[in-house]
Amino acid sequence: MKSISGVRGAAVCASACLILLFSGCGGPQMQQADANRPWDPAQRPTSIDETQLTPLLTKVSQLQMASQESLEAAKLIGTPEHELTEAQQAYMSGEQCLQDGNAAYRAKQYVQSWNTLEAADAAFRRAEEAAVRAGLAQLERELVADYGRLLTPDARAGRHTTGGAARVRQASVNVRDGAGTDFEVIGKVQLGDTLDILAESGEWYRVRTGTGLIGWVSKIVVTRIQHP
Repeated sequence: MKSISGVRGAAVCASACLILLFSGCGGPQMQQADANRPWDPAQRPTSIDETQLTPLLTKVSQLQMASQESLEAAKLIGTPEHELTEAQQAYMSGEQCLQDGNAAYRAKQYVQSWNTLEAADAAFRRAEEAAVRAGLAQLERELVADYGRLLTPDARAGRHTTGGAARVRQASVNVRDGAGTDFEVIGKVQLGDTLDILAESGEWYRVRTGTGLIGWVSKIVVTRIQHP
């Protein structure tokens, strides 16, 4: 298992992802009240010139920085490369649109520049959101690997079943420290043993053995019965 310090480090990095997601953009320049709102096509002026384009250029450049920071944060916590494909493709699309928009701006082709920058705005937003989603999914996997018995879907939803019993139907069944095969084996039960069911999580029961040992066994290797 990974060290607690390693998990804490991942949590810090993913917290940065959360900040990026809910602030809209990560850079300090994005402090304006409307900076994290998608560009509203209704705001498009009837006549586009250099004055109208400048705010849009600034905003798209800030979005580029935010989406890049989100991608870097996701990579930092170990998100697999294939899970970042959507974010990376959207980022590259945004970069290309930003370059084209800047070129059109310099050529004073303002309508073309506006259209291309709007596309860049949308692409960078998709990149940022996809990167944050992937990064948070990776963090959850990291935490589940270390604290799975606390973070399984059933446990998070509060679905615990108390009472009842189970009978072991295979020889020499492992009792584990958590609800999963990656947890340490802390004891064994034998064919025919009766176990008190304390809780359940997914495909696992938390049980108390006849000797008082408390741990987790797979539902596959036991049969639920009425308490004797």
